[in-house]
Amino acid sequence: MATALAGGLAGLVLVVAPGAAQDDAGAWAQRVQVIHDAASGTVARVQLRAWSAEPVDALEFVFEPEPGSGFDPAAGEGAITGRGKLVWRVRGSASYDRRTIHSTYVGELAAGRPHGKGRLERRSGEVLEGEWVAGRLHGEGVLLEADGTRTEASFVAGRAEGEGRQTRPDGSIYRGTFHNGLRDGEATIRLPGGTTYASRWRAGVEISGQRPDALADAMVGGLLRAQSGGGDAGKVELSVSVDQRMTRQADMQYTQSVYDDHIEIHPEDSDMVDAWLGKAKIAAYNHLAMFGFVDWEETPSYLEVAMKTADNSRVRVEAFQLHFEDSQVYRKPFLTISEHRGCVGFRPTFSFLNNGWGPARDGRLSIEFYKPTDPDEEGSRRFDVAVDDFDDGLEVSLHSVLDQAGVDTAALERARFTCASEQDLPQCRQRMLDTVDFGEIEPLLSEGYAIGVGYRGEFTYSWSDDRGNTYEMTEPVEAELQLAAIETEVMVAEHGSGWGDPPAALRYQEVRLPSDDQDYTVDLALRGNRNVSDLTARLKVFAGENSIHRFRAVATFADGSMRQSKPVHYYHVRPRDSGYVPGKPDNCYLDDAIFVPPE
Repeated sequence: MATALAGGLAGLVLVVAPGAAQDDAGAWAQRVQVIHDAASGTVARVQLRAWSAEPVDALEFVFEPEPGSGFDPAAGEGAITGRGKLVWRVRGSASYDRRTIHSTYVGELAAGRPHGKGRLERRSGEVLEGEWVAGRLHGEGVLLEADGTRTEASFVAGRAEGEGRQTRPDGSIYRGTFHNGLRDGEATIRLPGGTTYASRWRAGVEISGQRPDALADAMVGGLLRAQSGGGDAGKVELSVSVDQRMTRQADMQYTQSVYDDHIEIHPEDSDMVDAWLGKAKIAAYNHLAMFGFVDWEETPSYLEVAMKTADNSRVRVEAFQLHFEDSQVYRKPFLTISEHRGCVGFRPTFSFLNNGWGPARDGRLSIEFYKPTDPDEEGSRRFDVAVDDFDDGLEVSLHSVLDQAGVDTAALERARFTCASEQDLPQCRQRMLDTVDFGEIEPLLSEGYAIGVGYRGEFTYSWSDDRGNTYEMTEPVEAELQLAAIETEVMVAEHGSGWGDPPAALRYQEVRLPSDDQDYTVDLALRGNRNVSDLTARLKVFAGENSIHRFRAVATFADGSMRQSKPVHYYHVRPRDSGYVPGKPDNCYLDDAIFVPPE
């Protein structure tokens, strides 16, 4: 079984006042936009301005303030100042169509420019993340270029400066200094095959260093004993990376991380990575938040396998392939909680839903109750609950735990509580508390018409892979339990959203990976002249389940030499529809439109 995501699913002094003139080309754009103020519940039409460092007549911007950030349109005299999302897209296009987006910035802004912590994604595939000053990376940051080159360093006015680390799609690693965005100074180079040597650079050019002969690098092989110098294989670099341009347009986005001995390709979203590692909180609707917007039947990853010669000479390619050491379904459960709300007032149950590809066994739940409106307040004592084995889902009852906490569950099962109006809720709630004994959890009950209590803790369970190995996981749990309902009229809001189609990927080779196989080969298409100085295969990769794949790209040449890429660990996300539908008690009397939150 592959080890789980080895790197954790394994980064100044120019003074520029926000809004000051800059030396690069740019222009102001403005638009009238409706802004919703969540604090006051009002909307207003305001004129906003944003600075475009890449002014294109066909683009317009949309700004979405971060909920709860207290965005004030007047703070920057119309120039956007605050936290939120600034999207530049084709003028007049639909807001849900990712294919029309030119760039997206999420983070802090001042005077219409990125300023503070933030992340910028460009349609080209380039990503910039870190500290910003007046529209440029300035401070600790990360630059991911469209070709997959990743630079982690301090930045000055948008360019790497000083100590840093840079990785390239072929798996090589540079650790050294930068000046004006280029490699400059003393450094250590680690080649894809693991060979390390000292090097010196000036303005992006290597000027000294004992770069090993190609045969010293473990990624070159296949030559006859009499040959030397690595043959054609010794002239080329071979890389495997995420196709940045396509992934920026996709709903499901992957990224790559380069380590000393391998490359990982994994989900870019940190919540998905945490779910994979078993670090994600098992909570209500977290599966929808992470995966609910994706059409998994039409969601590949976009990968690029590229070969090029260092001196632009031509080599004859006999075969271009992916050699897979192992493909295996990842059987760890991906768990979420379905809170049982509505129907009847007392619902001391919830359901585990499993969107992973294997069952959870030997479950043990350890929880405390807490007040949902004040989660930092001390909770109750701990309670333990045994959980039966389950695959797609399971209903879990906390009835006995409530009994242990002194709650009069018998009274809650038969009682109903009504209130003349929403304004009388505090008095109605107190009458309910005078009627029913909630034991030691009474101080932790929620306010409002749905009376409940939060529970949090850990769920420990075991799961097994297809090779006979068993693993134990402990994951955090947090959700709410409905204990009673005060029946009165309330207002409910409508919700809605839309999503675009997957990006068109013409001339991409479709690769469908098996669920369980070892030591197999996928041929990459070779068309036309095989005497080339560079060669690129663009792939749409599908898999039927959450799965782990170990492989290398391999190029074989007419002289008998062979070049292999650095080993790649590829983590494909394809959650299962659990198909489990929680049951409901008989004789429902509550309106679900009121007591069940919209998904």
